[in-house]
Amino acid sequence: SKGDQIDPFIEMIGGEFIRHGAQQKVRIDVVDPDFPGVKPFGSSFEIMDEWYALKNFQDDLHVILVQNTKDMEKTKGSNNVYDRPSFPETWARMHGKGRVFYTSMGHREDVWDNPLFQGLLIGALSWATGKVEASIEPNVSKVTPRVQAAPSGRGLIVPFTSPGEPISPGDDPTHRANLIKQCRDGIHKVRKPG
Repeated sequence: SKGDQIDPFIEMIGGEFIRHGAQQKVRIDVVDPDFPGVKPFGSSFEIMDEWYALKNFQDDLHVILVQNTKDMEKTKGSNNVYDRPSFPETWARMHGKGRVFYTSMGHREDVWDNPLFQGLLIGALSWATGKVEASIEPNVSKVTPRVQAAPSGRGLIVPFTSPGEPISPGDDPTHRANLIKQCRDGIHKVRKPG
């Protein structure tokens, strides 16, 4: 984003990456245990990963998981980016007719090997492709009430573009515009395994 203008791709995702600090084990609070694949996490869980600090959240986010910053290490290097109120870490939202799911988890192989994380992704893919329904009523101001006053992404974005090609906007503005249009128009193409 530049100044007050939000990049259309960032607008579609629903939040924007600032930077990350060192990898650390943190507590993630579950605010919607009913979203597909989330219930096994319980009310909160701890996990080691690289955590993105985010900003420019859309006001229609349905937050699923909250980055609890209370006990995060905030003094070394760029970790000062976590010296702020807790903020959305995983969410779902509609962008036009398209379903968008975002999580900042997944920077470490052991996270991808975690059956709980795999369950979250299966649930999110099921929701994003319309195979299951879930309430995604906006709740960002309720579950992270101080988020708009704080400095606040990259992540898993669904749908995929064409078979075998996950969304990856890179620096190609035409590709980015097509992805945004596909999401807005509700076009979902999912890569099949194997």
